Order: sequence, then structure tokens, then C-alpha cells
Amino acid sequence: MDTGTANEIRNLWVKLENKVPSSVKGVIGFDGFIDEVVHVVDKRIDPKNYTRVLTLKDYGQRIVATSGLSSNVEIVTVSKKLGGNGPIMANALIKFGMKMSYVGAIGYPETNAVFKSIVERCENVYPVSDPSSTDAMEFEDGKIIRTKLSPFQELNFESIKQRVGLDVLASLLDECSLIGFEDWTLPPYSGEIWKGIYNEVLPILKNNTKGKILFFDLADPASRREEEVCDALQTISLYSKHYNVILGLNLREAVQIANILGGGFGYSEYDLKKLAEFIKGYINVNMLVIHPLKESCCLKDRVFCERSGPYCEKPKLTTGAGDNFNAGFLMGIALGASPEESLLLGMAASGFYVRNARSAGFEEIKRFLLLWANGKID
Repeated sequence: MDTGTANEIRNLWVKLENKVPSSVKGVIGFDGFIDEVVHVVDKRIDPKNYTRVLTLKDYGQRIVATSGLSSNVEIVTVSKKLGGNGPIMANALIKFGMKMSYVGAIGYPETNAVFKSIVERCENVYPVSDPSSTDAMEFEDGKIIRTKLSPFQELNFESIKQRVGLDVLASLLDECSLIGFEDWTLPPYSGEIWKGIYNEVLPILKNNTKGKILFFDLADPASRREEEVCDALQTISLYSKHYNVILGLNLREAVQIANILGGGFGYSEYDLKKLAEFIKGYINVNMLVIHPLKESCCLKDRVFCERSGPYCEKPKLTTGAGDNFNAGFLMGIALGASPEESLLLGMAASGFYVRNARSAGFEEIKRFLLLWANGKID
């Protein structure tokens, strides 16, 4: 790490010493999953021990070799936990100390036990539907997420109106300065929810929305039709008339969206500045954030910044790393940090998460920043 970046991280630490995360009040929705993180067995040694398939390439070759035949694939559950872009990000922000409410698929009429930590620590929770479920097949170079989405049939705007209420939604948006609309791709009625809130909730708000942060996460739109993606982007642009809108993308999502918009970008060789500028040329947002594995960037208005992160070659857990990055970045912006500082905070939050298989508390993330600045993390 160069001296300039190290000093920037130390300056961020100093700035955070005088910040109080509990001064920020947020509301997030709308997805919810029960995540089982699993490993694929390569060789079974005995009833309790095995070696795992380490890379996606090895797993892919094994699947391809099965063509025309059949094969049994054993998976082993490593952990079972709350999942979904919304709950994971909300959980991370709560760990930082922010005041948080959650609306969405966390169990209905009673919340599912897997979301106990959120229920106990959120100021308010508003269940709308049961959660969907996920097998996150983790490898050292990536992951495959297999989802079962039938409970999301009830996660729609009519259910939100009946089970939460427009007046409650309006009150939440009035009270909160940080709002997150998470996971457009997997819940099939996300677009309807976004439009419903815009058309029926925003007109009854009592407080001015100027300066409030509204964060959008599309979450890998590859399974959606291109016209649906374009419609979602248009809705995001509408919200930019009222809020300080931030769109967060990982590299895969950014390339997908850019190419839907007519770009010709690739995954292996990319110029983040050109990619960000191309996307933002089509989408009216205050900030566009892109976070590949080893670096991240932000384009605000016409000002571009990019920073490298504390990359971890052998992570303990990767599912949820992007959501922790988003939580760290948003905490930075909400507490008055610059986009550059917020990128560093986002990558610190993600870096802590993949090394410890959990989200950091506020004091933990500050200690991590110092270790990073002093070159003392793996």
C-alpha cells in the first residue's frame, strides 16, 4: 500500500472517532432468505471428514464430465443463517450501531426464527411474506447461489399495503435519513413495489426528502428480461428527483447493465472509469458505486474516484460480502465521509466480513482500519 492511501485510512479513522452511528435512522426492504452456506464434497474420507471441491473451474469440469451420464453431488451445510441483500445489509448497519427498521420477507404472520437477531435489534420490523431459501455453494474463487423463490409470490405491493399500511410506510420514510431498496432481481414484484411506493407513498409524505439517501441494489439482473431491467433503471431515475440516490453494483452487475444499454464491456479486462461513466450516462443517480473483488469506485456527478481494498485470497465466507461493502459505504456517506473515504470504509467492512465470517461492530471496523493502514492484515 502506498503512503498516501495509508494516511487516508488513518484520517478516516480519526474522523470516525467523533462520529455516532446511532444518530442515523434507516429503513430497508424488501427481500429475505434463509441461507444455507454449503461446500461441495470432492472425496469423502470417513463419516465426519471430507475434502472439498475448491474452485468453480474444478466443479464445472466435474459437471461437464457428467454429460450423457449421471452423477451424485454431495453437499455439506457449513452454516444456516439469515440471508437476502436486505437482511444482510440491515444486520451490518445494526452492528455498526445505526437505528434500523425492516420491511419484507422475514416470515408472515410471525417472523422466522432465523431472523431473530434482526427482530431483537431493529426498532421496528414489518413482516410481509415468508422468506425464500438459498443454497450458497462456496468455492475459493466464487460461489453459485441456488434459490427457491415461491414465497415471494406474496411479496408484492398489495400485500405491503394490507400488512404494513401506506401510513406506516410514509411514517418510516419521513423518519429515516437512510433508505435501502434491496434485491430487485429475485422478488418478481420488486418493480411493482418500487412504483407503488413512488406513486402512492411519496405523495403523502410530510417531510422534505431533499438530502436523504436512497440506495438501490439490483442484485445480478441476468435472469430478467432486458426490457424489465431498463424499466427498473427508469424507476430509479424517477426517485432521483426526490432523493440523494445511490446505485450500487458489483462488477458482474455493472457489465450486464452496461451491455444492456449498448456497451461492449467484458468481465476480465475492464476500465472502471469508462464503465461507470458509460452507465451513469444513461441513469440519473447522484452516485454510482461499482465494487469488484480487489477495488471499488464511485462516480458522483462527473467526479470519479477509485480505491484498492484489503483483498483476501482465502476467505472464510463470501456470501454477503457485497452487502457488507454497501453497508460500510453507506455508513460513511451517512456520517459525512467523502466518497473516497466511504469506499475505504466499504472495503474495510467487506474485508472484515470475509476474514471473520460475520459483520463488524463499529469499534471493530475502526481497529481493522488501523491494522490495514499499518499493513498488519493478511
